Amino acid sequence: MRSALGEATGGYVGLLDMILREAAIRALKKRLSRIDLETLKEVAREYK
Repeated sequence: MRSALGEATGGYVGLLDMILREAAIRALKKRLSRIDLETLKEVAREYK
């Protein structure tokens, strides 16, 4: 399953994981119970 996901996403699953993890950390630091769109966009911009 893991290799199928990697092939389907062009190998960018690891990048997606890093972005989501960083967004989750920042959301927790902001005392949010979930990742808000603003935080997700902020992190995603840094990985471009």
